[in-house]
Amino acid sequence: MVKVREDHPITYDGAIDLDAWLSRLKLKREAQQMQMLRRAAELVFGHHEALTSTGASCCAQGLEMAEILAGLGLDTDTLVAAVLYNTVESGSILLEVVEKELGPGIAKLVQGVSEMEAHTIAVDDPFVSSGAETFEIRKLEVSCRENNHMGMG
Repeated sequence: MVKVREDHPITYDGAIDLDAWLSRLKLKREAQQMQMLRRAAELVFGHHEALTSTGASCCAQGLEMAEILAGLGLDTDTLVAAVLYNTVESGSILLEVVEKELGPGIAKLVQGVSEMEAHTIAVDDPFVSSGAETFEIRKLEVSCRENNHMGMG
């Protein structure tokens, strides 16, 4: 089997190495933008036990989604929303907390993606490991386009 993505970098105690993950994104962002990504990751790390409806780790899926979207050149707000989305959707983090910690723009973006959940579509993409991941990517892409977040920022 071909491995499409690298595993998340792990520290000696088995936790995800946040610094290594951020540097792996190879983003050319301002310090404030990197701090937003760091804060979003710290929020989901605080709820590492949260699972998606399919039983996957919300934290791991959020980081994976952000990596994919970073590779597509999407802006910082979109990456932050990607990190948070599954954990908010699971109910482990409230939108009010997202708004307080990262601002109303991020909260609105996460909420917009959540609202799109009602418009479930069947997607089958052989380049992504599951149809659910493909759908998540497409939801975020549509939301980003609707919110004019397609440029680097």
